[in-house]
Amino acid sequence: TCLSWNPYRGGQIVSCGSDGTWTVHDAFAALQLKPTEGAKSVLACEMPTRLNSCCWAAADILIAAAEDSVASLWDIRQAPTEPIGKVTCKGSPINCIATTPLKPELFVCGGDDGLLQLYDRRRLCAAVHTLEGPSAAVHTLEGPTACKVSAVSFSLQKPSFLLSADSNKYTFLWDLEKAGEEQDPEDAEDGPPELLFTHGGHRADVYDASWNCEEQFPHLVASVANDNQLHIWQPKSSVFFEEESEREEDADELE
Repeated sequence: TCLSWNPYRGGQIVSCGSDGTWTVHDAFAALQLKPTEGAKSVLACEMPTRLNSCCWAAADILIAAAEDSVASLWDIRQAPTEPIGKVTCKGSPINCIATTPLKPELFVCGGDDGLLQLYDRRRLCAAVHTLEGPSAAVHTLEGPTACKVSAVSFSLQKPSFLLSADSNKYTFLWDLEKAGEEQDPEDAEDGPPELLFTHGGHRADVYDASWNCEEQFPHLVASVANDNQLHIWQPKSSVFFEEESEREEDADELE
């Protein structure tokens, strides 16, 4: 169900599947094999429930997100008998999980309940912060799965910038640094202060979304829906800068 390259170590990749197994592979070693030889995994672990997502928190630490609402941390230098830490995300299946090399202690989980829950792996007792988009607030009245989070991604340029997508055709941009800021009533109607922008151009459930990794276009985003429509877009600079005078608007910027 998911693949994740290790950003700290070349050639290493982790996969996880609906059978509850996560597996670490060495791509460089596989390149040395003959066509008739099958590649062997470096490490594997079978868990009791379906795995929906996985990612790397450090060179030797991976996180696996499960259908039973548990995100578990594993040290691949040890035999995978027990995780080195785990957290339960409010009883909702975890659909996606993300980390950032810019702040490797943080990871975020997106679930069926429409919530994004941010954790510090050094303190797993409770979520550091919880994000709830406007569509999630509306659909919680109809059921937690009506607006499940389908994708989540940190910006590689600024660790507080977060991107998420949901099954209600929306993609959201967040700034974690704005959490807790005061709002006037009119702005509060559009969502919490950390919600920067909502992209509502898709006509089907958004399947995946990702930030551009090039410094030249730090706010460029790609999102794809279940109808195979790919959107490449970016908000105006004023979304990210409170004073438009801080940066000139580019005439080619979208939306």
